[in-house]
Amino acid sequence: MNREAFLARVAEIVGVSPAEFVQNGGPLPPDLDSVVVLDIMALVDEAYGVTLSPETLTAAGSASAILDAAHAARG
Repeated sequence: MNREAFLARVAEIVGVSPAEFVQNGGPLPPDLDSVVVLDIMALVDEAYGVTLSPETLTAAGSASAILDAAHAARG
């Protein structure tokens, strides 16, 4: 999955406009709901075959940072 598609999917999960979200690098709200975190974890696992911890996701601050963490986890 390419960067824009990943950011667009995260935007859908978070419930914001994909166009603006992608353009701004995917900033995440500071108070992510646990269901949102689990949905993003599932997306990362499905798209990249890695499992990121809930702590990693909530500390990331943006979907772009989550994507970077997923790529780093893949090696």
